[in-house]
Amino acid sequence: MPTNSIEKEHGWVSVTEVLDAFIPKGLLDWYLKTGKKEAKRLSTVAMKIGTRVDELIQEDVKFGAYKLTSKDPIEVKNCMEAWKQFKQDYEPNIRAIQVEVKEPREKVIGHIDLITDRIIDVKCSASIKDNYDIQVSKYDYMYTDKPFITEPPAILRLDKNLATYEYRIVKDKDTCVKVFDGLLTAFRYYNPQRGEETI
Repeated sequence: MPTNSIEKEHGWVSVTEVLDAFIPKGLLDWYLKTGKKEAKRLSTVAMKIGTRVDELIQEDVKFGAYKLTSKDPIEVKNCMEAWKQFKQDYEPNIRAIQVEVKEPREKVIGHIDLITDRIIDVKCSASIKDNYDIQVSKYDYMYTDKPFITEPPAILRLDKNLATYEYRIVKDKDTCVKVFDGLLTAFRYYNPQRGEETI
């Protein structure tokens, strides 16, 4: 989620904002092949699907059920079918959802999707990208209330076309955090107006 205007004025950035500033090669190839206008349209559609799925998962966790509407596209329905299958297979003990985390020294903010015995980031995408591991590893590092976190972070990918899921554990979270910190340094360098008050 983006930082609010007050935080931006004081040099704060979100984890996703930093990662989005550095496009992975595969995604860059897709942008060039698809074209700027169409890529932007598809990205907007994907963002809306992800936001709606987040809402439904929160509803399901809070109330034990969720309700689709006639306006929900098939992609949302497929993601929720994948979510139901994940719950059936793993029976996760979800302790918290949508938890905000901050790193005051670095002025970085993020939002964790799910907390069980590990930090889980939920994605609605066709594949798991390297940036996802970096993102969830930084969330894990930033989360300070650690008593129940006994396992490494993970990515839960809900396939919006196949109604299946992929659940992957991050293998080297320490390296992922170091990669993020390097990208953050580069981000501050290229955006000095956003980093004037960092320590």
